[in-house]
Amino acid sequence: MDAVSPVRDPRTSTPIEELHDDPNFRANDADVCILSSDHVRFKLHSANLRVVSSIFPAPPATSQCDDPIYLDEPAAVLRILLAYIYPDPPHPELEDLEFPLLYDVAVAADKYQFMMLVYLCELVLEKHSAKHPFKILRYTVLRGNKRAMDRVAQQLSSLV
Repeated sequence: MDAVSPVRDPRTSTPIEELHDDPNFRANDADVCILSSDHVRFKLHSANLRVVSSIFPAPPATSQCDDPIYLDEPAAVLRILLAYIYPDPPHPELEDLEFPLLYDVAVAADKYQFMMLVYLCELVLEKHSAKHPFKILRYTVLRGNKRAMDRVAQQLSSLV
């Protein structure tokens, strides 16, 4: 019997010495695993993932989380993002997040097409537009959200 080869960091091709499973996402019957940039593994159900995002492919029939999907985001961001693939509350309170984390979650939600979470993040981000107008404007431009761009631009014009 062949030994299981270690998970490798796709950025460096080096074996990951310490791989941690996220305590909230470790389903025994998981058929897909996601690996964060800080080497935390999330064991998930692909059916739930595909319901909220069309960009994740169906796992191969033999998948046992041996070949995780590597994402660029740290576990703190993915933990919030992935909570929204399951219908059971409690979901993280976006209003309680510090702005930098909220912003990173919003960018990741957009990147991975978690559209309901994108919408929720935009509602909460709007509350931060007075303190972080340039970051919010950057986000709205990246999203192509003209209505939000106009609102932030109006706020910025009132500052001059």
